[in-house]
Amino acid sequence: MKKTLLILGGSMTLLFALLHLSFWEMGNWAEELGKLAPLNSGILQMLTTGSIYMLVFAAMMTFYLSAKKEFAFSEKALLAFIAGYYLMRIAFAPAFFGYSTQELIIWIICLLTAVCYLIPIIRKQL
Repeated sequence: MKKTLLILGGSMTLLFALLHLSFWEMGNWAEELGKLAPLNSGILQMLTTGSIYMLVFAAMMTFYLSAKKEFAFSEKALLAFIAGYYLMRIAFAPAFFGYSTQELIIWIICLLTAVCYLIPIIRKQL
């Protein structure tokens, strides 16, 4: 079960990386970013690029760790960090995106992904 949860979590993390890759087109950033100050546009694009890098790295590490029977402290910390990323997305979303059906769906997906990372580090025998 641990392996299945981690493979599912890693797959969801890769899908989130692909979603972030689509921000330039989805948000019409070719036009919209021009409305921002150059510094703000650069910060937004660098943070998005950093998120993509982190998500791809997290997914690859998750797939690697899914084959392990037990985790060292540092490996548990990495899985907890990834889960925290998704929990932060839920926690800060109302302030940035408000409430909508689409947001609720994203929160549920983020929560399920976080659980895929948390259960394997909390439960000893899975």
